[in-house]
Amino acid sequence: MFKFFRFSVSIAIAALFALSLVVGSDVFLHDNQPFFYMLTLITAFIFAAMGLVGIMIYKNFKNIWQHVSKEEQQHFARTSVQKLLLVFGFIAWITTLFSVILCIGLVERMRDGMALYG
Repeated sequence: MFKFFRFSVSIAIAALFALSLVVGSDVFLHDNQPFFYMLTLITAFIFAAMGLVGIMIYKNFKNIWQHVSKEEQQHFARTSVQKLLLVFGFIAWITTLFSVILCIGLVERMRDGMALYG
């Protein structure tokens, strides 16, 4: 169960960082007003921050899983953590799907010569 969670979260984090890079690259590709530059950079930082939060969630769940796995008497806690890992794994897949679709849309928009904002 933890392998599924680890793989899902790793892919989601990579997709969020890729999305922040695609959004941030819009600043270098298009001439725009300074307000729209700031808006684009803020959006890129938000996606990067979401990736960092994903790393923190992964580390916390890893610690919880290791603690619960060590003790044999905590069967109910282990079952609950497994269910949480499954739920967060599916949330990570949904986040990955959303990020990849958004990345593809933004790249197509940039290919057409349109800025992200403005």
